Amino acid sequence: MNQIKKYITLLATCFILSSCNWLDVSPKQFVEEEDLFSMEIGFKEALTGIYQLMARPELYGQTLTFDFLDALAQRYRFQSFRDQNWPFQEPGFYNFRSQSSEARINAIWRNMYTVIANINNLLHWLERNRTVLITPHYYEIIKGEALGLRSFLYFDLLRMFGPVFKVDPTGRSIVYRTELSRDAKDLKPANVMIEHIIADLLQAKELLEGRDPLNFDHDPLRLGAMTPDEDPFLIFRFKRMNTLAVKALLARVYLYKGDMVNAREYALKVINSGKFRLVTDNSNNFILSNEIIFSLHIHMLQTNITNRLRPESEWVIRGRDFFNSLFNVNYDGENDFRVRLHSGFERSGTDIYIMKKFDQTGLPFSMENTMPLIRLPEMYYILAETAETLQEATHWLNIVRESRGLMPLPVLANEAERRRQIGIEYRKEFYGEGQLWFYYKRINACIDEFFNLNTFMTEWGPQNYIFPIPDDELILGGIPS
Repeated sequence: MNQIKKYITLLATCFILSSCNWLDVSPKQFVEEEDLFSMEIGFKEALTGIYQLMARPELYGQTLTFDFLDALAQRYRFQSFRDQNWPFQEPGFYNFRSQSSEARINAIWRNMYTVIANINNLLHWLERNRTVLITPHYYEIIKGEALGLRSFLYFDLLRMFGPVFKVDPTGRSIVYRTELSRDAKDLKPANVMIEHIIADLLQAKELLEGRDPLNFDHDPLRLGAMTPDEDPFLIFRFKRMNTLAVKALLARVYLYKGDMVNAREYALKVINSGKFRLVTDNSNNFILSNEIIFSLHIHMLQTNITNRLRPESEWVIRGRDFFNSLFNVNYDGENDFRVRLHSGFERSGTDIYIMKKFDQTGLPFSMENTMPLIRLPEMYYILAETAETLQEATHWLNIVRESRGLMPLPVLANEAERRRQIGIEYRKEFYGEGQLWFYYKRINACIDEFFNLNTFMTEWGPQNYIFPIPDDELILGGIPS
């Protein structure tokens, strides 16, 4: 086991310190790989190591969830609106060439491709040493999870570094790699990249379907004990790339592509699976556990995230007016448990609001340290967006609204109102999860329409949604600039 952990650490370090286009593997490392992947447990530990890399603060443990991406969506207000110590409210932040944002963006690219390199290496050895996997369906489950994870990462890379798809679907986007290699690769057009992602997800679905035990265990009051017939590698599937997570991701990707029929089909498959239910009371369940389709285990989440959400931190809302505007309180009131005090938020003093979503108080063992990445309400919002009639769209939105303690909306009056109400729901529902900025980019929202930042932004366009490819990648990687 120590040899396995040593190898995973060595491999991850190698990838982090190397450009994804200039990777080298020494003979010593190759021998260690052969040793690792000569055992079934080696594949299990390597896959676990991939999840751990994704959970790092540089990725989904902070930057791509409640921190950088939610700051881009203007979730937070801390100091004065014009305070220069608050870079998220400076024009340069949205040009992505300021020192504060460029460093973060380069780290995202580097760390995402580090994880992808690990996945590609696992997939290589999975085919080479398939015979060492003796437990029934381990080959299909491990390969299905790996392909699903790679698609998840590539899709988020595309959403960050690619063009606004509805504006420029053939614009250059990101590098697509399916093997561990230092060969230079060109940037793929966004529409080509989307097809690669969908193809991998469909393959993952076929591998996992009927083999994934779909053992979610959202709420069991376990203390780590298992029944004798349980495989610890196959429990708590909401913290792994499971079959339904793949289908939910397909719904998300098809919607991004503009394929409303397939987006609707896969969203319905997830809802109709019966494995998840909308939470109606979050007073003892801030993370909304029964709705989680896919998440990551974040080491020491209470210490590294929850305890850092303090009145003096960056991740708060200062000002009741902004809080009310962000969450539509003036129309919906405060019955919505997503914004209710002591339920969705705590208030410090008279005007500082701090989210409670990651409060670990009272969580069962299975739900501790959980960062949600795909949740059930998104499937209802996809159905609302793809509905053929406004009446049907209203129906899907109201299912979520009523579960949150709100009165149902009247039938939406027009398409503009559909878009507005879906936007309000994204603002309320995914606070701290990093999804709102992706939504704004997908619909190419004008900054004045949703962000209300025109006090310092003189112009807004698709370019403000596109992260720049790191210069080292363009210069050294052989990618045309």
